[in-house]
Amino acid sequence: MFPVLFQNETLLIPTWHVFFLLAVLAALVAIIRQHAKQEQRAGSQHKQISRQDLLYLYCWAYAGAYLGARWLSVAIEQKEELVGVWNLQGVWNLLLAGFSVGPMTFYGGLLGGAAAGWFYLRWRNLAVAETADVVVPAIFLGLAIGRIGCFLNGDDYGGEVALLGGREVPWWAVKFPNHDLQIYRYPVQLWESFAGFAIYILAYSNYRREWLRQQPGLLSLITILVYGIVRFFLEFWRDDPRGWLLLPALSTSQGISLAIILIVGFTIVRRGNDSRGGALTL
Repeated sequence: MFPVLFQNETLLIPTWHVFFLLAVLAALVAIIRQHAKQEQRAGSQHKQISRQDLLYLYCWAYAGAYLGARWLSVAIEQKEELVGVWNLQGVWNLLLAGFSVGPMTFYGGLLGGAAAGWFYLRWRNLAVAETADVVVPAIFLGLAIGRIGCFLNGDDYGGEVALLGGREVPWWAVKFPNHDLQIYRYPVQLWESFAGFAIYILAYSNYRREWLRQQPGLLSLITILVYGIVRFFLEFWRDDPRGWLLLPALSTSQGISLAIILIVGFTIVRRGNDSRGGALTL
C-alpha cells in the first residue's frame, strides 16, 4: 500500500520498520505501566519483579524474539536458498541468518522471546507466572501496531475476494498497488490488528479480577490461547502461505496455533482441576 513512508535523495524510511519500532516501544511502555500498577496493589502476596530486572528481561526477550522470528522465517521460507540440506553447514547458515535483516514471523518471535524470557527469569530466580501476567498482554499491543505496518507494506496479505455473479466489490476489500497481481483482497492484517488490540484491552481490563489474582499465570495463558484460536481461523483468509503443515489444508501458522491451543488449553484445564479438586474454573 505505502511501503515507503518517506524518501528523498539521501534518506529512505520504510513504513514497516517505523511501525515495528512503534510496536516495540508501545509494548515496553505498556509493560512498565502495568508493572507500576502491580507494585501499587496493596497486600499482594506474590513476589514482584523489580523495575531493573523487568528492563533486563525485556532486552533478553527482545533479542530472543528477533532471533526466533528470523530463524523460523528462514526455516520455512528460505530453506533451499540459505539452509539447503539439514547438515552442519545448513544449521550454521540458519544460525547466521538469524543475525541478518529480513522477513520475520510472529510465532517465531513469540516462541523465541518466551524461551529467552523464561531462561532469564529462572536464572535470576524470579517469579515466572506473575511476570508473564504483566508482560504477555503487551505483546499483543505490539502485534496490533505491527500488523498495521504489514498492511501498509502489503505483507501478510489476504486472499482474493470472490466476486461471483456480478457482485460489487465490498467497501472493505483492498488492492495493493505495489503487488504484481492487482486483485481485491481480504484485509486480514487489519483484522489481526483489531484482534490484537481487543486481546490487549480485555487482558488488562481483567487483570485485577480476584479469580485471576489468585492463580498467577492464568491471565497470560488465556491471552495466548485466545490469540491461538483467532490466528488459526484468520489463516483461512490468508494468501501469503509460509510453508504448509498439511498441503494444502493447514499452513505452518495453523499448525503452531493448533499446538498452542492444545498445550495451553490442557495446562489451563489441569490448573483448574488442581486448584478446585477436580472442578474446572476459567
